[in-house]
Amino acid sequence: MFSKGAKSHFALAVVFMASLLQACSGGGSNDSVEVDPNTVSIGGTIEGLAGEITVSINGSEEVLNTNGDFTFSTRVTIQEDFVIRLVDAPTGLVCSIENSSGTATANISNVAISCSGLEARAYSLNNLGFSEESPSVLTFAFHLVNRITGRAIEDLTTDNVTDYLIVTENQLPISKTESFLEVDPLVGLNATYTTVFAIDISASLTQANLAQVVSSIKDTVADANGNSLLEANQRVSIFTFDSTIENILEPSQDIQNIFDALDNIEVGGNSTNLFGAIKQSADSWTNEVSPDLISYGSLILFTDGNDNSELVSKDEALSSVASKDVYFIVLGNESNTDTLAEFTPESNIFSIEDFNELNTVLSSALDFAKSYENGLYVLSYATPKRAGNHLLTIAPNDDYDCNTSVNDAETQQMSDTGFISDCIDSVSHNFDANGYTDISPQLELSGVKTTISTSADWQARVRWTNSDVDLSWQVERCIGDISYSLSEDKKIATFERQIDDFSMVYIKVTDENSSVSEEGYLQMSSTEGDFKLVKNQRNSDLCNR
Repeated sequence: MFSKGAKSHFALAVVFMASLLQACSGGGSNDSVEVDPNTVSIGGTIEGLAGEITVSINGSEEVLNTNGDFTFSTRVTIQEDFVIRLVDAPTGLVCSIENSSGTATANISNVAISCSGLEARAYSLNNLGFSEESPSVLTFAFHLVNRITGRAIEDLTTDNVTDYLIVTENQLPISKTESFLEVDPLVGLNATYTTVFAIDISASLTQANLAQVVSSIKDTVADANGNSLLEANQRVSIFTFDSTIENILEPSQDIQNIFDALDNIEVGGNSTNLFGAIKQSADSWTNEVSPDLISYGSLILFTDGNDNSELVSKDEALSSVASKDVYFIVLGNESNTDTLAEFTPESNIFSIEDFNELNTVLSSALDFAKSYENGLYVLSYATPKRAGNHLLTIAPNDDYDCNTSVNDAETQQMSDTGFISDCIDSVSHNFDANGYTDISPQLELSGVKTTISTSADWQARVRWTNSDVDLSWQVERCIGDISYSLSEDKKIATFERQIDDFSMVYIKVTDENSSVSEEGYLQMSSTEGDFKLVKNQRNSDLCNR
């Protein structure tokens, strides 16, 4: 959650993502169906498709909607001539067909359709968590990753969700009138985000190079004047490692604490416990999405070597990074990047030989990770089901499934292993609707509860209603001095701390039309220690309520 950018790979939503296979064509062949032995099949490959096209085989029309291999449902009698023509395509998409005619002497698999003119879409759906909430809401957290660029999609909203996702219930489209589907970025909710830096201090790293690593991290968390670049709900943690691993900074927002920890780092011994550092750093936070807790993090590890301590196995380290975003910044050319690629996609590995490039590379890495932070979403679905077992499925609405490569790295993976790793076409969850009841309008108030940032945004919205809302904010100063301003639509309040001392306000928001309301407390200070002093005191007592 860096204001200047960050790079991370990871990813609440109510959908079950499991088995929605996107067909490669409108009519794929079915092996269980008997075919006329006097006929042959016609197929081939299609690339560059964006959307769907309609083609005809001797006048019989079929739809193609996914790139890769295809086989038409229409079969042709042996020795019969065939002609394949383009019937319809999206505006701006130009397609050509090679080997589009001939005589069907045997099964044909060399039809080649090439399209261009529109940007093709290829996504992977990363599952981060699923839960059920009373009275009938399913929630699911996810990333939707652009496989072509490697970045997460950052502009997903409730209004455009169908452009990116296909959501079905029992393999049928969800009801638009009897259910509610909402998508929200996780950064706008009551979430905590931890950025973990792990620094290799083994003796192969010079003190001068270590100083450059320290300086580059400082530049990512504060500007030239020492002002924090961290988001209001972001914390930083720091580990160092040689043969031993030390957590030199617990999660903190305090820039001075972060700088002090970095300034005390020195070059250590000649052994590198790389796998142990990966494991311990990744274990230091939990990715969790539930009605009570939303937490997320990423690991950025600097190293100039390989694991030579053998204190922790590679399998142990791999187990710890499962479903977590990990980034490696490789210093020099001694590290085995093939080994590192077992822990994270190759796009998350940044190599430099000239330390003068370090700031640029770290900035690029953080910017890449930022897309995953901004692209972390919660999908909430209020189902109309009131009994029985059901299946909710969510899948990307794209042009390439995970059986077709879209870049050189995926092509190499297909060649090496026969499949594309880190690619998910759909995810599904079963749910039991017995006991589910109707949902009522609900006002949701979200925002960070404690922060040493000078400003913080709170958001209010009324969920599970199609009616207009009329929000009113009640803000009472409890301690210190915090001012606030409202957005034009009154959905967002921006709070500004006016003094360095501990300050606190009581917040209540009401929708005048539905009479639903929600309340909360915001604590702000220039030092984290102030929050520890009031940790065991009730907010209502601090505010004399």
